[in-house]
Amino acid sequence: SHWLLRTVFYILPAQVSVATMEGRLLDRIAFTDFHYQTDTETIDVDDLAFAWQPYGLLSGTLKIADVVINGLNVRVIDTKEPQEKSNFDLTAELKLPVQIIVENFLLTDMQFQKGDFVQTLEKLQITLATEGDQLKIKAMNLDAWPISVTVQGQLTLGKSFPFSLKLDWLVNAEQNGLWQGSTTIAGDITKLTFDNHLSSPFNVVLKGELDDLQTAPRITARANWTKMVWPVTGPAPQVKSELGTIELAGLLDDYKIKLNGQLTQQYLPEATLLFKGNGSQSALSIEKLELKSKTGMFQ
Repeated sequence: SHWLLRTVFYILPAQVSVATMEGRLLDRIAFTDFHYQTDTETIDVDDLAFAWQPYGLLSGTLKIADVVINGLNVRVIDTKEPQEKSNFDLTAELKLPVQIIVENFLLTDMQFQKGDFVQTLEKLQITLATEGDQLKIKAMNLDAWPISVTVQGQLTLGKSFPFSLKLDWLVNAEQNGLWQGSTTIAGDITKLTFDNHLSSPFNVVLKGELDDLQTAPRITARANWTKMVWPVTGPAPQVKSELGTIELAGLLDDYKIKLNGQLTQQYLPEATLLFKGNGSQSALSIEKLELKSKTGMFQ
């Protein structure tokens, strides 16, 4: 096994090396200090272990017991070359030659760098399996500061890739407190619906849908909040809003937005705020701004 792998490493169009190699390809194999380098990318792994049950292939199942990766560092050089258009038909049926079971995929201490962009990830752990044309995520846990997420869901392979996901998440916003909620997303490559519930530090329900994702993406969404305060930490909030709504409708590059909410502030007792505007992905213009309170009205 070791000789075969080193031969494969040698013929690859890249510089590949490992410090140590233990185990066998037919059950479990482990590497330390894995290095892969081309002109445009470099991949380093401190520790990598792979364990599977190859004899399951005789009954049509690829069963992977462990993929454990620690200390992954990926550096990519941005060549700014135009990407070739893919001819892959996303609407076609996709059939797997074997069913796949991954009992434990664990990635820890990862860093990805491309130009000035750097993304770190403390932990990603996944258990998944295929059933016919369905890919089922039985459990997924992701920690990438300041976000922690758990995910369950399923995806149909091919046929526009319809999917449904349920996420529970926590964001550590440091001086702005802990933000916690849950999100469900369902759809395919052409449209999706979303239902997001923020439960802390105040309550917000955001529901909506995105249509025509492949041509001219269009959004319809509505958010309702109750007992909103700002700032969320500190001795006393400066602004309070018992309830309010935000509505968005239109193309992502040309949408209308409307906000209507109650507002309480030291100098604005029992005020209401009304805002109407037009927006894009890079700008927002004001059509109407109105603030009413017992002390007067501002427009």
